[in-house]
Order: sequence, then C-alpha cells, then structure tokens
Amino acid sequence: IYLTFLPKVNGPTIQCPGDISVDLTTGKCDMMVTYTAPVGIDDCPGAVTSQIEGLGSGALFPSGFTTNTFKVRDAVGNENTCSFKVYVLDKEKPVVRCSTITVNAAFNQCSATVNIPTPAATDNCGIANVQLRTQPPPNLIFPVGLTSLLFEAKDNNDNYSYCNTLIIVK
Repeated sequence: IYLTFLPKVNGPTIQCPGDISVDLTTGKCDMMVTYTAPVGIDDCPGAVTSQIEGLGSGALFPSGFTTNTFKVRDAVGNENTCSFKVYVLDKEKPVVRCSTITVNAAFNQCSATVNIPTPAATDNCGIANVQLRTQPPPNLIFPVGLTSLLFEAKDNNDNYSYCNTLIIVK
C-alpha cells in the first residue's frame, strides 16, 4: 500500500469588517471603539487568527486613523491577512482668544509702537500653530485710531478658528 499525501491547496480565509468612522466627543482626543474581530477559517483544523497591527476592540483610538490588520495561519503555514481602518474624526475647532490693546501716543505724535502678543489658544487635540494673518504696519508703528489684526489658530487635525486683536492708539 502506497500512501500519497497531496499538499493542501486552499489556504485559510479571513474577512475584516468595513472601515469604521466615529466623531470625537466634545473635549476628548480619543474614543473607545468596538468592533467584531475577524476570525479566519480553514478547511482543516488548527488555524490561528492574530492581530498584527492596530488596536483591539474596546481600545481608546486616537484622533486620525488607525489601520487594524489581522492574520490567519493554518496548521501547515499558509497565511492570509485582511485590514480595515478606524477613523476618529476631530471636528472640534480650537478656541483662540484675542485681546484689545490700548496705548497712548507720545505728546505731539500721531502713532505709537505696539508689541503684539500672540493670542492664547486651546484645543481638545492640541494646537499646531497660531499665526498673524493680517500684515501689521512696518516696525509695528500703529497710527492713532483703531487697527484690527486677524489671527488664525490651527489645531493638530486641521481645524481652524479666527479672532481679531484690536489695537487702539489714543
């Protein structure tokens, strides 16, 4: 009697859920996300499924996207993988607070030099930058009267807010 063993032809299969998208809760920068983890199948016993990238179901996912990849390996070493993304969307705009600066021009002068402080800004996921969007006068010498300067605050997820710093020279 001769026994012939044919190599296994079909590898294991695995199917991931579709991409998941959730909005952050106000004031938070991560979100608990649950999903049904995929389980690989094979026509022979002994297939093992493992997560090789990303975060497990029920974990706190940071803002942005996380790729989750799972692998199934059968008893003879055949493998297959699948992936899906979890998008945690930050739609919360930063809060930026401008001020009003009042200065008196020197006697017989029609202008004054004013130092312009950068406004304070806060955000649930961090501030990338705050920048002046209006060109100030040369040498920061402002004329008597009211001048408005526009500032822009950008958070780490590309949300923007604006405010105006008012310069009053008397």
